Amino acid sequence: IDVSAGTFNESLIIENKKKPVAVTGAGKDKTTVKPETLISTGVAHKYDSNVQAAVFVNNTAEVTISNMALDGDDKGATAVIFWNDTSGPLENLKILKPRPVSGVQTGQGLAVDASSNTITLTVKNCDFEQWNKNAIDVVNGNGKTTGGGNITVHVDGGTFTGRGSTDANAQNGILFWERAG
Repeated sequence: IDVSAGTFNESLIIENKKKPVAVTGAGKDKTTVKPETLISTGVAHKYDSNVQAAVFVNNTAEVTISNMALDGDDKGATAVIFWNDTSGPLENLKILKPRPVSGVQTGQGLAVDASSNTITLTVKNCDFEQWNKNAIDVVNGNGKTTGGGNITVHVDGGTFTGRGSTDANAQNGILFWERAG
C-alpha cells in the first residue's frame, strides 16, 4: 500500500492477515498519519488491559511500515504503535507524541508484545520523539505474567529525543521486560 505525501487523519489497523502487508509513505517528513481518534484494540499490554493506539498491528504473517510519521497527537495513547504477535520491519519512521508527560506507566512510542508466538521486529532508522514513558517498550504476555511469547527486536540507527526535563517519572529510552516467562 503506497501512501502519498500529506497528512492523513486516520488510524491504521493491520490484523489477522495470512500474507505479508507493506505500507509505504513518501518520507517521514512528507507523509503523516495522525488519527482523529485512537483505536481501542481490546488487547492487553503490561499494565493496560485495553491498549489505545494510533496504529495496531496484530497477528499477521509479516508487516512492513516505512517512510512516514506516525503522530499520536498527545491524544492519550497507550502507544502510538501497538505491535502484537507479528514479525517484520519498521523503517524510516518518525514516531511521536502518544500522550502528554504525566508520570503514568504508559504512553509508549512503540509497544511490542507476544502472547505465545515467536516474533522478530527490526526497527531501522526510526526517530522517536516526545513520548511519555518509553520510546520502545517490549514486554511479553499480553498483560499476563505467564505464557508469554519470544520476542527479538533489532534496533539499528535512528534517534531518541524525549520531552526534556520534567518532574514526572517518565521518559525511558528502551525497555525490555520478560514479564510472562
